[in-house]
Formats: sequence, C-alpha cells, structure tokens
Amino acid sequence: MQILLTLGFTPRWASSDPDNASSAYGAPGATAPPADVNDWKNFVRAVSSRYKGCIHGYEVWNEPDGSGFYSGTPAQLVALEKATREALRETDPSALVVAPSPSSGDAVNSLKWMSDYLAAGGGKNADVIGVHMYNPFPEDDVEAAHLFRSLLTAYKMDKKPLWNTETGWGFDGKSDAAEVSAFVARVYLLNWASGFRRYYWYSWNQTSQLGIRPDTQGRFTVLTPAARAYRQVRKWMVGSTMLSCGMDTRGVWTTAWRRPDGSKGWILWSAGGSNEVSLPPSWKVKRSQNLTGRITDLSHRKTIQIGAEPLLLMSF
Repeated sequence: MQILLTLGFTPRWASSDPDNASSAYGAPGATAPPADVNDWKNFVRAVSSRYKGCIHGYEVWNEPDGSGFYSGTPAQLVALEKATREALRETDPSALVVAPSPSSGDAVNSLKWMSDYLAAGGGKNADVIGVHMYNPFPEDDVEAAHLFRSLLTAYKMDKKPLWNTETGWGFDGKSDAAEVSAFVARVYLLNWASGFRRYYWYSWNQTSQLGIRPDTQGRFTVLTPAARAYRQVRKWMVGSTMLSCGMDTRGVWTTAWRRPDGSKGWILWSAGGSNEVSLPPSWKVKRSQNLTGRITDLSHRKTIQIGAEPLLLMSF
C-alpha cells in the first residue's frame, strides 16, 4: 500500500494570519501558510522521521484554489514545496513530494490557480503533480485531464507523473447502488485511460461511497455494491494493457485491452442510456462479464444491449 499524507492547515500559533476564520474546518488561522517556513520544515522533519517507510508521498496542501482551504498566495506555497523537498532530503529521501492539488470542480478557477502556481515556480521541487477530479460524470474527467495536461505542457511539467489524489461520489445527493457501482468502474477506467498513475478515492468509510457499511453488530465489515464493483474492475485492469479508449457518436464508450495471457478484451458502456451494439465479427466475442462477476455466453449473439454499467467482452 502506497500511503499519501496531505500536509497543511497551520496551527494558529504558527499562522501568518492567525485571526483568519475562513477555514472549512473552523480553526482560526488554519488556511494561511506559516509565518516562519522553518516551522513547516520542522513539522515535515518530525512527521517523515517518525513515519519513514510508512508514508510514501507528501502532498503540500489540499485544494488551495478554494478559500475555505487556503488563503495565501501561490508563491507562498511554492516556498513550502521547496521546504518540503529540503526537509525530506534530510529524513526520507525516497519519499515523493506531490504538488498542491487543486479541485476540478470549478475548472476555470482551478486551472487559473494552477497556472499562477506554475508561473511562480511551482512544481520544480515536486516529484508528482496532483489534481482532484470532481466532475458530475466520469466521462468529464477525460476533457478535464486534457486541459490540465495542456497547462502542464505549457510550463514543461508534462513529464512528471500525474496523480488524481482525491475523487468521490455522492455530492449530488444520490446514493443509488447501481449508479454508484457504474460510476466507480467508469471513473477508474477513464482515469487510467487519461494517464493518471494513481487514483485516491474519497472516501472508503462512507456508506454512500465506495467502501464498507456496518454489519448487524455495527461493525464496518460489509462491502457495499460499489466496493464489489471496484474489486471486479480491478481484476480486469491488473496486468492488462489498455490499447485504446474512445466514444462513438451515440455516446458508447469502448476500451480495448490486451490481457496478461495475450488475449484481447473490450469494455463497453453507454453513460447516456441504453444502446444496442453490434459485435464486430473480428472480435470473436465468446462471453461477457458484468460488475458482479456474472458470465453470459455470447457465442451466438451478433448484438448486445449496454447501459451505464461497464461490461467486459471476452474472446477467450
């Protein structure tokens, strides 16, 4: 397991603006950077010394494009990125520095903030560039990732790994199990197709989200349908190579895969509603598998009906 720790939220005694009360967490001064950068370096040294070998990456701040999380300037965070690098060189040189991750929930604002950050020298002391992909539909992540990568290219930061360090579900008030399961599978597939090296789900321990719910004794041990869907799509992805990913004029998405044994597979879905899809004879499809793991024989079928739930088509 690769653990990422998000740094930030200055205690009031160290804050450069101790009376600022705009914090999303209600702590005065928390959104401002420290008045003395050495306090930050001491903090990073202490944490990284204690958790060396346990924490593998340090993200410099959470969603600094939002006023409830950060009230300083991009240039001040550039200084903290540099200080984080210097401190880790002393205590845990193998740990990665992750640049502050803006949220794509407001694409215009987040891109503007990231542009200002990179223009001020941000990213130069980071090993990884981070972003939070909060979009209404997983398919929106493709265009958002393209815009973000274009910005990184303009500042010659596009060679650095790109991580999606926070994304979740449920912010529209819905919690339908089938919708969440389909969302989870599609977002993992599309973030991989968009070139993200890592993807962190927020959060595992909410029953309307990916992970777990209480059993009859109140212990959080029961996997939600979305967690089972994640387990299935992980089986599809691990060891496989994505050959292509795209959408046709009807809104049908198709990803082509090469599996570890060399065989081919295709994952299809239609986010906008049900669609009938013809099976190309060249695919030689024999069966399909859904997110519950159920296998269906397709050896005599020429068409299939697909919807929002990704479906794996197999030639083996």
